[in-house]
Amino acid sequence: MSEKKKQRGNAKFQLLAAQSDALGENRDCAVIAVSIAARVDYKTAHEALALYGRRPRMGTRFDSMTLPALEYLGLEVRKVADVKQPNGSAYTPKTISNKLKKGHYLCRVRGHVFAVVNGVVCDWSEQTKKRVNQIYRITKKRKG
Repeated sequence: MSEKKKQRGNAKFQLLAAQSDALGENRDCAVIAVSIAARVDYKTAHEALALYGRRPRMGTRFDSMTLPALEYLGLEVRKVADVKQPNGSAYTPKTISNKLKKGHYLCRVRGHVFAVVNGVVCDWSEQTKKRVNQIYRITKKRKG
C-alpha cells in the first residue's frame, strides 16, 4: 500500500494497514474490509480468505472468495437493492455514509472493496468519487 493511502482512513483502517505492512501484504483491501465488517482481527480475516483461494499479495474474487469467507466466519451477507441516491446519481465512498448510518457493510467499487460501519467509511478511499456498484449488509447469523 502506498504511503499516501496509509495516511488516509480512520484509526481502525490505519491499524489494519499497519498489520498488513508488517506481513508484507498488498492488494489486500478485501482482507481489511472483511476484518472490519466481520469484527475479527486481520489474521483471522486473512486466514478465512486463504481458505477460499486468496494467495499472499494477490487480490480476491468477491463472489468465490470474499462471500464464502464471510459465511465461514458465521456471518449472513445480504445484498442491498438500492445503490442509487434519491436524485438518481451513484453513491461514492464520499457520500455512502448518508445511506448506511447503522450496521456493518461491504461496498464494492471497480477493483476495490471497503467497509462501512455505522455510517463511517473505514478505508483510504473515503474521500474519493468512485461509483459504488454493490452494497452488502453483514450481520451475525441468527441461531436456531
